[in-house]
Amino acid sequence: MLTYTTLKLGPSDGKTAGVSDPAAALALVKGVDWATIMVAWLETQEAPLPAVIFCSPDRRARLHVSTIPLSLPGSSCQQVMLMWKEKTGWFQSRRHVLSAEVHDHALLTRCLADLAAGEIEALIQLLRAEGVSVLD
Repeated sequence: MLTYTTLKLGPSDGKTAGVSDPAAALALVKGVDWATIMVAWLETQEAPLPAVIFCSPDRRARLHVSTIPLSLPGSSCQQVMLMWKEKTGWFQSRRHVLSAEVHDHALLTRCLADLAAGEIEALIQLLRAEGVSVLD
């Protein structure tokens, strides 16, 4: 089970919900009216990039998924940002961020499946290997 919240324009409302599997999560992302949201965001750019934010079951990692409409009709890519914490000591942890473009729904489904399974290291390797424009 993946929990998620949405960050459209402005701060998140803090409400969370759950989806049962990666296919349902992908359907959720596809169901958002990204064209309208991104046009409004581009006018102001007052908040972070609008996203659906999925959390791993142990809450150690978050995957922000945004869909960026491209100039070609019917084309888009997903901008994903993975944030995870690594414990470095008794009371210390380090936050990591990895950002990448995903141009294939099958790859995004694999990313969501790894997050749902708590396989953060596999997700990191998958994004580094198959993502486009990876920033680590």
